[in-house]
Amino acid sequence: MANLNPILSTTGNGFELNNYDVYVTASEAVALGDCVQLSMGSGGAFESCYLAGQNNAASTAATYSHSLVRLTKTAAFAGVPGNTNTIIALTGATYTESSQTITKTNAFASYTFTSASNDKVLITGGTGATVGLYTVAGKTSADAITLTTSIGAGADGQTDIAGNVGNGSASGIQRIKVTGGTGATAGFYNIVMKVSSDAVVLDRTIGAGADGQTDIAFTLLDPKLEHGLFGVALEAADSGAQVKVRLHGLCKAFTRNTADAAIASMNLYAPVSDGTLDSDAATYGINAKFVARAVGTAAVSTTATRALRLVQFNGISGIAGTYAGGT
Repeated sequence: MANLNPILSTTGNGFELNNYDVYVTASEAVALGDCVQLSMGSGGAFESCYLAGQNNAASTAATYSHSLVRLTKTAAFAGVPGNTNTIIALTGATYTESSQTITKTNAFASYTFTSASNDKVLITGGTGATVGLYTVAGKTSADAITLTTSIGAGADGQTDIAGNVGNGSASGIQRIKVTGGTGATAGFYNIVMKVSSDAVVLDRTIGAGADGQTDIAFTLLDPKLEHGLFGVALEAADSGAQVKVRLHGLCKAFTRNTADAAIASMNLYAPVSDGTLDSDAATYGINAKFVARAVGTAAVSTTATRALRLVQFNGISGIAGTYAGGT
């Protein structure tokens, strides 16, 4: 089916209330209210769409470690934005249970603590230590950091603790979409640490049944949706089907505030890489493109819940510029 001409339907006085819609081919299945990005053909016409941030190539045959919450594939994560600080590889560190402190002479000199929500330690080994991901409570010196939870009472006084220390990217949350693999739960996950170009640590497990499996399939999602043309799907469509997309005007779109803060009328939204419009700055990151304003207050009490809400949308030129990280 050939692309249909754009539909311009006036719903009120003035350009801001005009609805500008196009029909395009869905490159993947979309739901009514999903935020999508659009691709143009050589002739300058809109031809296809995909869920916002999901135009990267799919990868297969990755290996998963359940205890480390780590996904590994050679060179697969080279393009993931690096951490704010250099990842510190720890070996031969000492753990003190009473203060939940990891110590090694001058090991943390190059590390700058940012926040407990950002900074993590991936414990990979050590006598009595429970391997896994832990949160850094603070840096006490160039020689020591403290954790929010114990790595195991049996590790107290041990001097062979190994792992990686780092914090999240400064350029917005990097997401990954797990699409398949033995024992894996398909869905969206956040990358909390880039260990290397070959390995990343996720915010939660993709499934205990995926431990040790080597057939995990995933797609890296665009962490910074600061450019491109966006729309809102006005109907559900399967991959390969035609779908009506609103580029500008009033519509219902999937929105949320990840921090569960109140969504008030005229609050700004930016797209994030699961097809949602988010009003939480920490989630959409610096330089994200504002594409929508809230119309009325949140319809549900929990704003962190992804839900259809009325917005004033402009996915072409955006609304009120971009988020530059100010307050």
